[in-house]
Amino acid sequence: MSEMKPVRERRSIFWPLMLIAVGIVLLLNTLGALSGDAWAVLVRLWPLIFLIGGIDHILRGEGWVWGVFSIGLGTVFLLSNFGYLPGNALNMLLRLWPLILIAIGLDIILRGSSRWVTLVAVLLTLGVVGGVFWLAASSQGAIGGQALPIAQPLQGAERAIVRLSNPAGGLLVKSSASPQMLAEGQVILTRQQTLDDRYAVQDGLGSYSLGSSGVVYLPWAGSFQSPNWQIQLNGQIPITLETNTGAGDQVLDLRGLDLERLNASVAVGQLTVKLSADDSFEGVISNPIGNLTLEVPRGALVEIQADTAITVRNIPPADFRVEGNYLYSPGANAQNAQIRLKVEQPIGVFNLRLVP
Repeated sequence: MSEMKPVRERRSIFWPLMLIAVGIVLLLNTLGALSGDAWAVLVRLWPLIFLIGGIDHILRGEGWVWGVFSIGLGTVFLLSNFGYLPGNALNMLLRLWPLILIAIGLDIILRGSSRWVTLVAVLLTLGVVGGVFWLAASSQGAIGGQALPIAQPLQGAERAIVRLSNPAGGLLVKSSASPQMLAEGQVILTRQQTLDDRYAVQDGLGSYSLGSSGVVYLPWAGSFQSPNWQIQLNGQIPITLETNTGAGDQVLDLRGLDLERLNASVAVGQLTVKLSADDSFEGVISNPIGNLTLEVPRGALVEIQADTAITVRNIPPADFRVEGNYLYSPGANAQNAQIRLKVEQPIGVFNLRLVP
């Protein structure tokens, strides 16, 4: 009677691979091959937890579903952290749900296979997924969306409050609307969404709200290269601007606008704000988790109250003066600042730039 051979448990490679990754970064730092701070690079490598964890999960024979999902999650966030994705990581993740079907199929086919067969399958899967990403990133145009024009006349408004709410996706705001228009542009919605816009004028004050409603099963409708909301505002009247995005990215080009106040929020994603050199206003910029970039033109007197926790701050010491939690542009101080902003970002990367 033959004896049953004990099943040999596959060892975990999670911590060895993590040590190798950290060691490579520190080695590059000691050799002077890193342009930035080694610790800042290590912070940006946090998605390796998902990437290596997924590979380890598959190689130990514990199934493909969670492993492939974790690899996809880690890969997208890792590429996004180092600026190798043409769009926001959350926008791309919203399109990754078919990976679950791929993972289920691989799990059925390769269940019980040896580690080497599994490793080859992992590499082939990564290659196929990478090729799909490359094709998607190089494609143009909207996918599965409906393009709706935006054209809101002033209707006698001398000042305005503009509220833009985009649950997921990209939002671009800039000036250059026609003199008789408050807002112009284009919004791309999924087939399950409807546009909600309201406008009223009272005593010369216009109140404009633009948003969307509806159940979204596939929440992204747009290309990786361009935001699905593109709005141009009137630059000849004072405007209070409020923008809100749940998951995605915002680019607020405030040059040419006459702002009275700014409230900008991206819960998870990227937020870029380009200030004007000759404007005067106060505002709050909130980006709880993500990548926040603030461009300050030379000559603008700006005070920034930075409320950051474990955020990586990229602030050129030669361009900005730091006084506790406050940052000042060249020539600005607590008394003469024309633009006063509060930045709220607990987790992520905060980039402060002085531009011509």
